[in-house]
Amino acid sequence: MEGSQALGKPNLRRKLPLLAVSMFLVGMGLETAMCLSGFYSVYTVNEAKRKAEEEVREEEFWQRVRDRRAARQAAVTISSED
Repeated sequence: MEGSQALGKPNLRRKLPLLAVSMFLVGMGLETAMCLSGFYSVYTVNEAKRKAEEEVREEEFWQRVRDRRAARQAAVTISSED
């Protein structure tokens, strides 16, 4: 439309603080809901389990490597009979 019925340009300088405050409040509400629902506790427990399982797998891997090295060294070592 034109004339007095035309839409004016939005004043960004006036609307930006309102947008910032509203985004802050939405974020605060979301964080509150996540804390109250126990999301972070569940996430932390699951991450701890995953890390513990990974450490166990890694330790088992290195134990197999050590066992193979010991077996290979025993197979190669010449035993001296006295």
